[in-house]
Amino acid sequence: MTRFITWTAALVLGFSVFVSAAPNEAEYAIGIDDVLTVSVWRYPDLSGTFTVGADGAVAVPLLGAVDVKGMTARQVEGRLRQRLSEGYVKEPQVTVTVQTYRSQRVFVTGEVRQPGAIPLSGSLSLLEAIARVGPLTDHASHEVIVSRPVAKDAARPQANAASSQFIRVDLRKLQEGDLAGNIDLMDGDTVLVPRAPLVHVMGEVRLPGDYAIRPSTTIAEVLSRAGGATERGSIGRVRILRAVEGKRKEIKVGLEDTVEEGDVVLIMERLF
Repeated sequence: MTRFITWTAALVLGFSVFVSAAPNEAEYAIGIDDVLTVSVWRYPDLSGTFTVGADGAVAVPLLGAVDVKGMTARQVEGRLRQRLSEGYVKEPQVTVTVQTYRSQRVFVTGEVRQPGAIPLSGSLSLLEAIARVGPLTDHASHEVIVSRPVAKDAARPQANAASSQFIRVDLRKLQEGDLAGNIDLMDGDTVLVPRAPLVHVMGEVRLPGDYAIRPSTTIAEVLSRAGGATERGSIGRVRILRAVEGKRKEIKVGLEDTVEEGDVVLIMERLF
């Protein structure tokens, strides 16, 4: 499939992402509620737009209900040509396209700007899905969790206890160029971008507030994101307020010390 770099996706995670130029209709399996456009050359009365019903069929003039569920557009063309040639049209020329994709979708939720459902029209990678609903919020975690329904196995009912499998993907590795985690999504997948652990920065700092952290985030990194100390503040006088055994404890720290979820980072005034 032809792919190209999109700036939109690059802005989501801070690196280039390859996305599909167009839906891969040749591979798409048609399903219930999809909308098909059927064109029969020289026979406008047989042409039109048809919605796949709950029975997996479309109602085509002259032919009645034609089962199309699970077929590609090219396969539907072949079926319609065969049916029309059986006493209706001599050497029919039929074109079928998917006008609206409704039967297959993935869902993206959590710390993204526009969470919701994405129609699955051909292949769709994890990064492509995030790009469509992004960018990520400032509080997004570095890890994404993909929940995938597990197909039930009638022969092994004990294997159906878990209704979903969970795939964890580290966005930092993707940013570093390791695209092994850029998995192709499947119908019914739910992509969750969790909220990252937060610390609260206050005191003599230019941009006080909550900041997302990752493992090994240092005081220096947090202060940098908070705009640094004010003119009255001292980066040599930093304290952490941390809950220890149910009690709030004040800890004197240096710039290279790490923070933990729930910490309050306090920048104190200069002594002189």
